[in-house]
Amino acid sequence: MPEPSALIVLGCGYAGSAIARRAAGEGRRVVVTTRRDERRGALAAEGFEVARTPADAADARALVTDGAFVVVCIPPDGVTDSAIAPGLSRAGAITYISTTGVYGESRGRVDDATPVSDAPTSRAAQRLAAEDVYRALGAT
Repeated sequence: MPEPSALIVLGCGYAGSAIARRAAGEGRRVVVTTRRDERRGALAAEGFEVARTPADAADARALVTDGAFVVVCIPPDGVTDSAIAPGLSRAGAITYISTTGVYGESRGRVDDATPVSDAPTSRAAQRLAAEDVYRALGAT
């Protein structure tokens, strides 16, 4: 049986760590990234390959192997997503983890048919911009 493609988790905070643990538990090769040097040791102790979060497309290209599954969990800063996205072209699939915060003060059920807020907060606007960047690459 062929070896499954690597999973690369860009941004290994709460959500990214949970995704990485699940994939590692299924025997998948997992590469995680963090911006925080103090997190590297703890992530390596969990058995992950650890790299610094890419700062630009060249960094991303060096990290992403052909056919890898990439999960983007990096909080938006208005710069990083646009800088690294072109370097993800070798990925087999890209998934962007967003937030329900883009729906504003919605109450009750929120799903993919729920319209985004007409007046998003600045943070929600950054998330929406990041969604657009990755969606242009075919991300889900």
